[in-house]
Amino acid sequence: MIIKPGRWAILLLITACFLHRALSQETSDILLNERLIDRPLTMHRNQLQFNAGYGLKYATGLFSDTGESINMEEEGKSVLTHNYGLDLRYGIFGFVEIYAGTNIISRNERIRQVVKLGYDNIASYGGNIDTKGFEDLDLRLSLSVPFLPDFADISLMAGAVLPFRGSGPEEPRHEVTNPYQIPGAYDISYSYFNKPGNDIIFSVYGAAIKLAIQNMALVSRAGYAFPLEEGTGITWHSRLSGNTVEYEEESYEYLPPAFLHYSNMFYYQAFPWFAVELEVSGIKSYGGWRESYGQRYSLPELNYLSAGGGFEIMVTPALRLYQSFSFPVSGKNTNAGISIRTGISLNHFPF
Repeated sequence: MIIKPGRWAILLLITACFLHRALSQETSDILLNERLIDRPLTMHRNQLQFNAGYGLKYATGLFSDTGESINMEEEGKSVLTHNYGLDLRYGIFGFVEIYAGTNIISRNERIRQVVKLGYDNIASYGGNIDTKGFEDLDLRLSLSVPFLPDFADISLMAGAVLPFRGSGPEEPRHEVTNPYQIPGAYDISYSYFNKPGNDIIFSVYGAAIKLAIQNMALVSRAGYAFPLEEGTGITWHSRLSGNTVEYEEESYEYLPPAFLHYSNMFYYQAFPWFAVELEVSGIKSYGGWRESYGQRYSLPELNYLSAGGGFEIMVTPALRLYQSFSFPVSGKNTNAGISIRTGISLNHFPF
């Protein structure tokens, strides 16, 4: 069951209040006067951090394979995504951090209405594609580079992304109507049900660097994820026979592309408890293929660049609140839309 956005926000607030009350008395003095720009890239020794957030993205645009911006609404398409993120971080020895995180996705994509002529019928096709469930489990180990000056910090990261979704997509459902009462003319609305994530393991490597001076800091990150094996997927084909829709299941082999993620974030500490940020981030895909009826086809290159900003409020040393937004700048072969994200961060020194 996917929690509705309003109920999710209330649940986050209630959870934060109870956990904050339980943990605030035991939070180390290390966090008492630590501003956002002063924090190291990895957790302090024995620091346990829990992060939970909600993100909303409404995509009404599309970047073509040439980078042209297309308005999807004019073609009767749109994508609405709800993202519920959870992650846990723990610091070991003061320079080692372990991380585990995942997302719960609820995405609805409206399919463009198209008309097809058959031998004895004419049909209008449309509908929705729903994608719901847990994304893959992201596990990472990060190390801080020692013996750097106080204004600099560098961390190296390695990890794996493990499959979490289980079985493939369910058989689609449909509704066939004849709104105009014309023999052989049908209006067909399809409902497709997918699950997020992949069926294979990805390996992940990355690095981050931070430079801070006075009330400002610049953090640059880059990560590269690539598949370790090929996968097997399922797709469904439909055919209209008279006024009956028949489905055929096809199994196919595929290899997801590798992905390069990068970001540059500028922070300004306006007050000890309040900081603002500006961000430029992007993603780019490399390689990958998918099989169809025994033939392998290369996947198109995905490229996406976005910009945005946000702020963080330190309510207490144990509790932080954050809000951010982003908008598309350029891209290829991907949806484009404005996204917002809000969340909490709880910190504790359990031992």
